[in-house]
Amino acid sequence: MRKFAFLVLVFLILSVFSLISPNSSSALAQDVVEKQDESKIEDTEGKKIYEDNKQSVVDIKTKITFEDGTEINFGGSGWFHPEGNGLIATCAHVVKLKDDKFVIESFFGATVLKAKSYEYAVVLGDRKYKAELVGVIVDSDVAMIRALEIEPADYKAAKIGDPKKLKISDRVYAMGAPFGLSGTFTVGKVSGLNRYLDLEYLEDYIQSDISINPGNSGGPLFNAQGEVVGINVRAAMEGGNLVLSVPMTLFNLDQLKSGEVILPWLGMEAMVKNFPRMGIKDKPRFQDLAELYQKTRIDDPDSLLLLAKLTDPNNSNTESWAVVTTVEEVKKSGKFSPAKLAGLKMGDLIKKIDGKKVKNGMDIRLATLDIPVGKEFEIELIRIEKGGVPKNMTIKVTLQKKPEE
Repeated sequence: MRKFAFLVLVFLILSVFSLISPNSSSALAQDVVEKQDESKIEDTEGKKIYEDNKQSVVDIKTKITFEDGTEINFGGSGWFHPEGNGLIATCAHVVKLKDDKFVIESFFGATVLKAKSYEYAVVLGDRKYKAELVGVIVDSDVAMIRALEIEPADYKAAKIGDPKKLKISDRVYAMGAPFGLSGTFTVGKVSGLNRYLDLEYLEDYIQSDISINPGNSGGPLFNAQGEVVGINVRAAMEGGNLVLSVPMTLFNLDQLKSGEVILPWLGMEAMVKNFPRMGIKDKPRFQDLAELYQKTRIDDPDSLLLLAKLTDPNNSNTESWAVVTTVEEVKKSGKFSPAKLAGLKMGDLIKKIDGKKVKNGMDIRLATLDIPVGKEFEIELIRIEKGGVPKNMTIKVTLQKKPEE
């Protein structure tokens, strides 16, 4: 019996090997060789970008002293801007606390520390320089500082590229000081464009799978030509590489050179993200209408029904879901918001801001960026009147400086 079992085993082994042709085995070997060759391919592009920019990227050291005498130190990265004069681009949260406050959560509740002063230093190679804050835009998380007593020959300014030319799968590079490890250089690919999480007031992120860690914030995101197209600001700490970078289109040099930037006041908010629908095209369900009611407080069923159809993400004709969800009435100062004065209402579906098409609430925020305080501009919208009657309207708005609370 054992002899028979042995003969069967030998037969099966020979049968398996007979299925593998010489061509198959050679193809397998070739595949292994190709994979080994791939790993040996030099990234000459990346090497050049690193060499060209190793004198452009710096470590930033920030020291905050609070009103109670407490001090904290933290850091990030930055890079020399082609504007010169020692100017360094970075992100706002590397150099300034939001509202100048630091909140400590504990079992006994929250303790709020108020910042009294900031001190800055930048490290480039073996040299350390004092620095000063030039400007910050907290709403888009960008900032600029200046290295003091540094000579032009001591550093090299980076080149700036156009983030609008980026495409999904383009190769990108990051450089910075994760965990204080200066000059760390990593590579990845663009995995998303025009992303927003609604964590900051202004977002238009470049998403990539590049590897960054705490300390990389403020460092540059290079395109394949070695040009800075973004500033690295966020990374998912769990679940793989997911990095968000502020595009250079949101880095307003003129505004930053003027100091801390407070954005103009429109006084309204619109739906940033659309929501998945329970119903099918042109047939919204009760849950869809209930969701829109919660956002707009429109109590006319016919109007809600039409608004649900116009903003349905499953409808190929849907161009915008920038539905107004908030209109600020009046501040404590007694000042009415520009949106209120212009007659905007909750439930209005905005189509254009100052001639620019908008798709959602984030587009509205971005569209008002370059409109100065005091300038009158037009908002084109659809207002759904009682009975579900759509009315195309154009209203005129003038942005104001936001009053103190």
